Amino acid sequence: MAIFSFTSCFFSNHYIGGFRSFASITHDYEGLEALGVNVRHGTAAGIDTAVVNRIIDLMVEVRDGGGRLFILGVGGSAGNAGHAGL
Repeated sequence: MAIFSFTSCFFSNHYIGGFRSFASITHDYEGLEALGVNVRHGTAAGIDTAVVNRIIDLMVEVRDGGGRLFILGVGGSAGNAGHAGL
């Protein structure tokens, strides 16, 4: 049994509206493993932290300057956003 778990979108209307509990949107990886997915857990390596810090600095500048940052995701979900625009 996997010791890791993941939580699907806790910004969903089902969770926020009280129709689902946090436990009901938390899952282990056994289902994926049963489908033949080779699951690996570990620390992300090779991330340029200077670039990440610059992005954070830019976001802070936008906020402090009274600007807006729009985060867009698949189906409008910021929980799995892939695009940002200033």
